[in-house]
Amino acid sequence: MEVDKNLFLYDVAVVALTYNERNYIKEWLDYHLLSGVDHFYLYDHESTDNYREISRPYEEKGLVTDKYYPGKVKHIAAFNDAVKNFKFFCRYMTFIDDDEFLLPKHNKTIGEVIDDVFSLHPNYTGALRVYWHCFGSNNLEKADYSKGVLERFTRRAPDDYVHNRGLKVIANPRKIKYWDNPHDAYYYEGNYPVDESGEITVGMSKLATAEKIILNHYCVKSKEEFVERKMKVNSNPDVYSSSRQWDYFEDHDRNDVFDDEILKYRDARRDALNLQGGGWQSFLNNKKINYSRVLNALLQNLLPTINSNVPPQFFAGKMEIFLTCRAVANHLAKVKILDESSGKFFEELALKAIYKTLSAGMTFADARLLISEISTLLTLDYPAVEQIRGALIKIISQMTETLRLSIQDVSHFHLWRDIVELENILNLLKAFDNYKHK
Repeated sequence: MEVDKNLFLYDVAVVALTYNERNYIKEWLDYHLLSGVDHFYLYDHESTDNYREISRPYEEKGLVTDKYYPGKVKHIAAFNDAVKNFKFFCRYMTFIDDDEFLLPKHNKTIGEVIDDVFSLHPNYTGALRVYWHCFGSNNLEKADYSKGVLERFTRRAPDDYVHNRGLKVIANPRKIKYWDNPHDAYYYEGNYPVDESGEITVGMSKLATAEKIILNHYCVKSKEEFVERKMKVNSNPDVYSSSRQWDYFEDHDRNDVFDDEILKYRDARRDALNLQGGGWQSFLNNKKINYSRVLNALLQNLLPTINSNVPPQFFAGKMEIFLTCRAVANHLAKVKILDESSGKFFEELALKAIYKTLSAGMTFADARLLISEISTLLTLDYPAVEQIRGALIKIISQMTETLRLSIQDVSHFHLWRDIVELENILNLLKAFDNYKHK
């Protein structure tokens, strides 16, 4: 069952690992704000150019969360961290790089496009896969930072170019099980990545389609920028030997097709903003979290659960909703929108609803989502937490047995991995019970 969109702090958020983006970050932030992004989770991969001087005004307006994230092979770690910590605050998350620009078609916002695609198959969509259009250098030797990326690079590879098969995703982050590569995630059972036609896609073999949305990938820029940014150590956070070689430039420097559609889209969005009045600062101020909206949604979703006459089936299929309510209530108390007693009241209501959902009927994906939150829930001092823990012991036992019955041969090795993982969680839940009752 779909979660009330008004419950979320943000409709669309971007997650990106950034490195030395001082000359590019403002254009990238401004463009995506125009295209419908409400918040950015930026993971700073050991930048040395003080790019936060540029991003700080956005951070002060509540539009950016900046996190220093040093180390090697951090791309996947950053994406997993964002899902773990922020999945209940954003209706959708898109996981892209700072040289990539999402381009919705027909003057729509990113959120409108994904709503359109997800409406085609609402029961199984975990993410929308967005394919690349790879842009070349425009035959430019030198960097000209007086102009933006979008103005300088207007020539790209043809549609059938092999690297246009690359992609990124816009996802419901509560459907993500984990990331193990920067391009797509693993999703909970019954949820799948789809293309813009709503069809389930597998692997990266499909050629790029761009009827509803495309991802412009400015992967080389000018020769000077490629040398400075891609051929130097630390430019690629995914591998230990991290510099790009010149053959990468030669392979990706395709300038076959003139394409300025993104400029027309950006200008149309700006024109619409000007027609609304108020200008850019007013637009940014309107991007701030509407806590009245969130609080009203919390009330509307939780107050019906107080009614003693509400039938058990009312709670069926609402695990994602009530887990979101719990996280949002906790957040509202932390930021002082709710006082401590009110925050606890709503958090406890959500936990009671979660417990009732356990016996009202749920999917494997619902159970997985709840299990992913166990480490947080067990630290909460409410009677409903103990009820949830006890119910989960039974549910996890049933899940492992179901998985065992599903194993037909050794090719189902991933099921054994899931069984072992669930059994470890089960043992921890039992050990927690022994610890509490000593």
